Amino acid sequence: MKKIATILFLFLINIMSAQKSDIVGFFCGEELSNPRIVEQYGSLIKKHNYKKIVKGLYSKNAAENYFSVVVSEELESLGKIANRNGG
Repeated sequence: MKKIATILFLFLINIMSAQKSDIVGFFCGEELSNPRIVEQYGSLIKKHNYKKIVKGLYSKNAAENYFSVVVSEELESLGKIANRNGG
């Protein structure tokens, strides 16, 4: 029984550590201020600068990729930008 418990424990530890490496998070700043990326994308939306938002899809920055995907999908659903895949 001890061997089974040990194996199960090690198995669960491996699963938990694998899940930690797949999580992408963004720091929200001090004193609940908006992060730079939120301010940047908010400004782009207000200025209707959708090309720069779509350009962020190809950025090497994970935060820019994430915000570009989320904002682009919403803009597409509102008919503000066209779907490049034709669907």
